[in-house]
Amino acid sequence: MENFEFHAPRELADVYALLDEHEYDARLIAGGTSLVTFMKQQLVQPDHLIHLGKVSALRGVDIIDGELVVKSLTTYRELETHPLVLEQAPQIAEVLGHVATIRIRESATIGGGLSQGDSAQDGPGLWLLLNARVVLSSSSGRREVAIGDFFEDYFTTVTEPNELLTEIRIPLPPANAGFAYSKFLPRSEDDYAAVSAAALVTISKDGKIESARLTLGSVAPTPIRADTDPLVGQPTDTPLIDTVAESLRERVDPLDDVRGSAAYKTDMAVVFARRTIQLAIERAPR
Repeated sequence: MENFEFHAPRELADVYALLDEHEYDARLIAGGTSLVTFMKQQLVQPDHLIHLGKVSALRGVDIIDGELVVKSLTTYRELETHPLVLEQAPQIAEVLGHVATIRIRESATIGGGLSQGDSAQDGPGLWLLLNARVVLSSSSGRREVAIGDFFEDYFTTVTEPNELLTEIRIPLPPANAGFAYSKFLPRSEDDYAAVSAAALVTISKDGKIESARLTLGSVAPTPIRADTDPLVGQPTDTPLIDTVAESLRERVDPLDDVRGSAAYKTDMAVVFARRTIQLAIERAPR
């Protein structure tokens, strides 16, 4: 790693001042599980490193106006085991329990993972499924951005150089929804997935699909939301599930890498999309 100047502000105002002063020459660091690796590989070489660990305003989990509000320094493990999450949004705990190892989850932060802009992580597809929004703050104020608009490309988000992701706001999922999360791991269990899929489904009293959401990660520069509108109003065994899954062949754009070829990942995206939405239907209360 190259030499850099280290800053450890305690107040948000000081973070904003440092970002205003150094902009593209500065990087924010919290758990450091991704950034430090990038710095060691010389993919990122900031002149200024701004550590957020002492900024207490960036910690906390709460429910406000029917939404789970998660401050950016909350670790994956904290969110996975938080009583409010276990009671109101257990889907989040289920997915985060699949992230790497407990050691990583104890350090990695929700804001850091989002800011990395990596669709291969477990979080992005989940946040897209739950219609989450991120709050970006700076000395000029704050703005909310829907997750679907937050990711632009591989490792690229809409965050401006002088902005900080301060929280994520997640609408509570319906209590009567069936949920499923699946990911294809051709290597070790703590590796990034070659394909991940998440589904949320509600079933009406007459046994028809009332609502359906399906998202995929790891198969494109950004997380993908499938078009599940054809499933609404259909019986739970509708063959249109296959149609929705097959339509993803035209949406995904995976890379060839050590986890498989692009063609193989495309096939797996279809398989896991079908499997995950069927499992969510099975789990949905009748």
